[in-house]
Amino acid sequence: MEYQKRRMSMVRLVLELIEQFIVLVFLELKLAALEIKRNMNSARNGAVLLGMGAFLLLFAVPVLVATAVAALALALPVWFAALIMAVVLLFVGAAFLMTGLSKVKHFTVVPTDTLDRVESISKKLKKHAEQHGHV
Repeated sequence: MEYQKRRMSMVRLVLELIEQFIVLVFLELKLAALEIKRNMNSARNGAVLLGMGAFLLLFAVPVLVATAVAALALALPVWFAALIMAVVLLFVGAAFLMTGLSKVKHFTVVPTDTLDRVESISKKLKKHAEQHGHV
């Protein structure tokens, strides 16, 4: 009788362990999905900045350049006024593009936080198994 009770409690413990493992796997999958979503949002934000920089460089800049060159041409030769404006716009456009590229460069779909957590749990389980002679 005592043997059967201990055997039943062992079965319950194993079933509970399996249930907890399934819950852990499910939660890790949810966390991985959230991490992927966060990474996608970051990439989207970088892409938006790239688009904004390109828009400014391709559409808004020619109007500003013409206006600035005309204003500078009142005091300087026209060619020098145009050169000054071109250099200024080159730096502003490059700043937008570099900011956007830095956002996109760090983009990854791989849920690294989740993978690190799973690896850590795996190492702990292996260490525990080795300590208790189950390996």
